[in-house]
Amino acid sequence: FFEVNKLAGKPFRVLTNDLEIKVLGTSFYVTSMENDSLIEVGVISGTVQVLQKVTQDTVILNTNESLTYNKNTQLFSPSISVNNNALFWKTGVLEFSEQSLDKVLSELTNAYGAQINFEKNEIENCTFTGRFQNATLEEILEQLEFSFKIVVTHRENGEIDIKGQDCKE
Repeated sequence: FFEVNKLAGKPFRVLTNDLEIKVLGTSFYVTSMENDSLIEVGVISGTVQVLQKVTQDTVILNTNESLTYNKNTQLFSPSISVNNNALFWKTGVLEFSEQSLDKVLSELTNAYGAQINFEKNEIENCTFTGRFQNATLEEILEQLEFSFKIVVTHRENGEIDIKGQDCKE
């Protein structure tokens, strides 16, 4: 997460292997994991320019906009609203609004660094709305168990297995 003040004639740049993000005065985040094929850039305030180094494709992002770049296809996805959950490490807040349960579990995997295994076909119709502030992973999983017909199992190796039924009524 970066908060950058404007300095005349000296643009601030963040470089990844694939992208160059150029800013003049803004707050934004870049999520880029070595083993992940996606890079996410989100702007909290101000404007940033995202340049793909090989193709020279450029996207301008304004306040509350974000994009995802796929390293494999070298393509940007259309701008979407900022994923506030990407700032969990800073804010301690996770928010979900009518999000699929598989997306919620993916966000929990990213936020807590846990290995969560689940079969998407069993829970693809489930959606969840909720907000957690400074909650432990265990507290969130207990809430999900209460809300859905799922069973959470903690393995000895630290992985978490989730099994459930289809949520269609």
